[in-house]
Amino acid sequence: MTRIFDAAWREKAALSDGRKVDLRLLRPDDAPLLALGFEKLSDESRVRRFHGPHPQLSADELRYLTQIDGENHFALGALDAARGEGLGVARFVRLPQEPRVAEPAAAVIDQVQGKGLGRLLLFRLGAAARERGVDWFRCAILANNEPLRDLVNRLVPDVVQKLDGDVLRFDIPLAQLEGAAPKMERDHPLHPLLVATATGALLLAHTAEHVRHWIADRGKP
Repeated sequence: MTRIFDAAWREKAALSDGRKVDLRLLRPDDAPLLALGFEKLSDESRVRRFHGPHPQLSADELRYLTQIDGENHFALGALDAARGEGLGVARFVRLPQEPRVAEPAAAVIDQVQGKGLGRLLLFRLGAAARERGVDWFRCAILANNEPLRDLVNRLVPDVVQKLDGDVLRFDIPLAQLEGAAPKMERDHPLHPLLVATATGALLLAHTAEHVRHWIADRGKP
């Protein structure tokens, strides 16, 4: 398959407030940008992404988040077109035991949340995942989040849900996102679910857990 989302991919877009952004793949030398962007997240946004207090990213965490292979761990980001500052990142981590399934994650600095960036990043992430043989994004919600459970059941009625403690896990078929042009995204059938995803209502990829396992493996003899 010919790939669109490679090292040369660039895309220009505008947020709902008119701010111009540049999209591209994440690179190892983006670690300083990622650290600065993390500092701009509110405590609430950090808890949503790491499922607990997380004041800053360590050097090991920054290496994990930026030194990626682009196949099993893939990430793309958005920069402010005028100032070059990082605004948001979306990534997926493929499940080793289920190579056609990946866990997604997205983080957008509070200043531009609610302006369409998280949704845009997730649409592009889904397209990049399809290029790499991923068919499903595995997401999770708190089991007691009845409104979001109703939303999932309404938008993806055939989705298989699995209860794991107080978390409900389900898979989103990426084929449903194919062919979604930017102007179509707001009217896309899964738009409400992707808005919930981008705002952290979903417990997306267990980023903190992946980081801990990666650091632990590096410390083994």
